[in-house]
This record gives sequence, structure tokens and C-alpha cells, in this order.
Amino acid sequence: MTWIPCSARKSITIHAPLEKVYAYLADPERSGKHWGGVDRIENIGNSQYRWLLQERSTAGIKFKGDYVTKYTVNGKDEINWAYVSGNFKTGGRHRLTASGDSTIVDMSVENEADAPVPALLKSVAKIFAQSETDKSLETFADGVRRALESGAA
Repeated sequence: MTWIPCSARKSITIHAPLEKVYAYLADPERSGKHWGGVDRIENIGNSQYRWLLQERSTAGIKFKGDYVTKYTVNGKDEINWAYVSGNFKTGGRHRLTASGDSTIVDMSVENEADAPVPALLKSVAKIFAQSETDKSLETFADGVRRALESGAA
């Protein structure tokens, strides 16, 4: 097994008040469904959540994420999460800024997947992992924006 690190950042504007955006993002059981490949999210208490991902397969290499994160919030404009355990190390932050009737959300995520590849193939696997991370953050941002702007959140 080889740990494959990658990261992504994105800034979006959501046409909704900061308080509404914050409440949605601070609830991973509601907002977490927008991350690509999530099968389910379980609240296990103490601000910790178990994430179970759908199996991914590329070039015969299979990966099924199963991990726990701990969320910390400041009650107004920042949400953080950090890796606790499992086969997918993830951490990140959402920083929110009010902008008139809208909210700017600066998103950042850092991941490491425990991939079943030999160390010699790490550079090839990293290209795939980075692409998946970029797509996943894009999917998440678009899903959150649509949910909040449509009133579905």
C-alpha cells in the first residue's frame, strides 16, 4: 500500500446569506452528499463522522474509502475537518465571507488515499488521485451552490 497525497482549492459565490450557507456546510450529513462518490455518512458522535465511499476502479486498481473525520466549527464563518482514522486521510476548511446578499466560500481540501499500488507506480496513481480530488471538489461546490440557491437546502 502507498499513501497518495493531493490537494485542491476553490472559491465560489453563493447567492444566499452567510448564516444559511454556514448552517448547511457545518452539517456534513446534509452537505456531504455533494462530494463525489459518497455512499453514506454516519454521525458517530463527538463531532465525528464515518464516511463510506463507493468503490472506484482504474486500470485494475480498486479503492473503497472508509474513514472517520472530526469537524470543528467557530459558530460564524469557518468549518474545519480533520482525519481521525481509516484508509483515506482528509482534512480541509471552508471559510465564508459575506458579500452583500451573497456569500463567498473559500474551500480547501487535502487528501491522502491508501492506494493498493506498488511504490514504483505512485507517480501514475498520483495523477489519477489529483484528478479525482479536483473533480470531487468541483462536484461538491456545484452541488452546494445549487442546493442553497434553489432553496432545496
